[in-house]
Amino acid sequence: MGDRGNIVVDRVWLYTHWGGSNVKIDLQKALQRHLRWDDAPYLTRIIFDQMKGNDFGETGFGISINKVDNEHNILFVDCDNQIVIEKDEEGEEIKRWTFEEYVRAKFSEEDEEEE
Repeated sequence: MGDRGNIVVDRVWLYTHWGGSNVKIDLQKALQRHLRWDDAPYLTRIIFDQMKGNDFGETGFGISINKVDNEHNILFVDCDNQIVIEKDEEGEEIKRWTFEEYVRAKFSEEDEEEE
């Protein structure tokens, strides 16, 4: 069981075992800080901090160079071009946002973008 999800920043996979339904909102909150958008190592840490919050346990989150496990569309963060790309499990692009568009997007609790 779980609610597995991933965010990828420049080939670094950020994994959550229990927060997959929240990855869109977690990424949005991290980007809404408007910090280090052009600095992949720092932005990756900011995103991961948002994903895990105050959870310092030994399980529940991970960092990898490969996909770990997944149950949701995957968010790819491109710092060089400042875009977020949502892809399905097969790698097909679902949606693309600039960082500015992403921070203003409205997402529902069901992890779907509202109009």
